[in-house]
Amino acid sequence: MNASTREVVAAYVHRMAQGDQPGVRELFAEHDECDSPAAAAGPWHASRSLAADFLRTRLPGHELGRSGFEAERTLVDGESAVVVGRFTHAVRPGDRTLSTPVAMWLTVSEGLIRSLHLYEDTSSLVARINGKRLLPTFTAPAVAALTPA
Repeated sequence: MNASTREVVAAYVHRMAQGDQPGVRELFAEHDECDSPAAAAGPWHASRSLAADFLRTRLPGHELGRSGFEAERTLVDGESAVVVGRFTHAVRPGDRTLSTPVAMWLTVSEGLIRSLHLYEDTSSLVARINGKRLLPTFTAPAVAALTPA
């Protein structure tokens, strides 16, 4: 019996919070789809090995106790789930910690993550890393994707 969507997403959230890149990677299907505005290798991926690249981009300087992820809400409907939470990033130089809201839309099938779309205000985050302060901005597709039909 395959794990339910809720079980897979709970495992994903737990492993993300722990900074467990290998553990997160094993939750992905062999052929998956990841979309992240922060992915340096390109926004769309199609294999588990490329999901590993996504994770290295997503958690490059993860320091337990300083960097992490906290889920505030998880909504599940069949094979789809949306997790709303916050990433906390340890930033060097300056030894600062920054927090940013995030939403993740995941699709789970046969006990594995088939797609992951990350919605994060990376423009504001990069500006804050560079010592500037911008107001959060969310693009219409990100808002539309999270709005019930």
